[in-house]
Amino acid sequence: MSWHRRLRLRDVMPRDLFRRSLLMVALPILLLFCIATWFFFDRHWDTVQRRLISSVTSELAFLVRAHEAGGLPADVAILLERTTEVRCAPATNALAAVEPELWSQLSVSALDHAVARALPNVPHKTVGQFGSDLHIVFETAKGLLDCRLPLKRVATSTTFVFLAWVLGTALLVLGLSAFFLWKQVVPIRRLSGAMDAFGKGEDLGAIQERGADEIRRAARAFERMKARIQRQVRRRTEMLAAISHDLRTPLSRMRIEVEMLGDSNDKDGLRQDIADMERMIQGYLDFARDQVTEPTKVVDVMALVRAVAETFRHDQVAVNSDIAGPLPLRLRPESMRRALGNIVANGLRHGMHCWIQISASTEAIAIIVDDDGPGIPDNQRGDIFRPFVRLDESRNAATGGVGLGLTIARDIALTHGGDIVVADAPQGGARFVLTLPR
Repeated sequence: MSWHRRLRLRDVMPRDLFRRSLLMVALPILLLFCIATWFFFDRHWDTVQRRLISSVTSELAFLVRAHEAGGLPADVAILLERTTEVRCAPATNALAAVEPELWSQLSVSALDHAVARALPNVPHKTVGQFGSDLHIVFETAKGLLDCRLPLKRVATSTTFVFLAWVLGTALLVLGLSAFFLWKQVVPIRRLSGAMDAFGKGEDLGAIQERGADEIRRAARAFERMKARIQRQVRRRTEMLAAISHDLRTPLSRMRIEVEMLGDSNDKDGLRQDIADMERMIQGYLDFARDQVTEPTKVVDVMALVRAVAETFRHDQVAVNSDIAGPLPLRLRPESMRRALGNIVANGLRHGMHCWIQISASTEAIAIIVDDDGPGIPDNQRGDIFRPFVRLDESRNAATGGVGLGLTIARDIALTHGGDIVVADAPQGGARFVLTLPR
């Protein structure tokens, strides 16, 4: 039961830091407002208002009974009118009543009940408010008696003034808290956005150090980490370029020596091995260079997929999608074309046809490539993305390739913050699902 309650509380809690922090500030303020309001009404309204109404009710009851008994002497009536400010006279004309103001209606209703208890045998009616006076008409044995008293005798506006003051103060504190919390959350969001962009291979530049000291230290640590990673990538590219330069010279000599050989059964095999080595080196160098130099930009994924499909025969690759409009996404277009091209080429290398489907959600875009080849066994799906690996037992051994196409494709997906997974295709072959976050 306790676990269930914790789960429900976690589900209703806000997910982002700003709203959680604001809720932590707002709840105590609202609790304080409720306690202060309850204390005020319990002490002020219930006690002070009750005493005011009791005093006025006693004066009204005395005047009504005096009227029924024959009236008061003139000097006594004048004295009471001056001291109590309650005036009673026989009702002659009907007056145009005005509803009591909103802030006084609770007090007027309480006065009605108190008068009804004090004079149970004398019907009365609160006619309404006339200026600053409240008029109550009693049906006495001597006729109608119109009693007037200042509304301030039974109702006071300090209640609503107090509520407005407390509520205004609470809103002011909440506003200031929200402002300062937002100033602290914005640098965290910027740092999170920069980290996410860098994880997708996009560099947004140096982060401005703002906010608390902890946030500034995190930003400086991220900048140092980013610089180390970029330096490592540059060194890798430079190392691959040096390796390429060193390997191409002996490969060129080997090609010349092979061509100078006479007729030999091994000549074609050596020529093919040299060509495979050159393609392998050039392909990985092109991939590494694009990862460093190609900038990201917003691209229509639908148009990009169709452009990749058009590079193959129209009867080999079919593109299907339920999405009518464009599907914009920030990525490296050339690298993504190479990744999709490698996946489709791999499918056509082991099958006759490929089918590309595109689906999108609020969080990601999925590009699904199916082929009608022999498929990939479950126990070997983790090896197909390893460099220089060809699954000869499950694929046709006569097909070409040096085992870098799918490795490069997955590296491109990972640098964009996505991934590639393998499953079974409905056509009997392999299904490659390329997922890119939005």
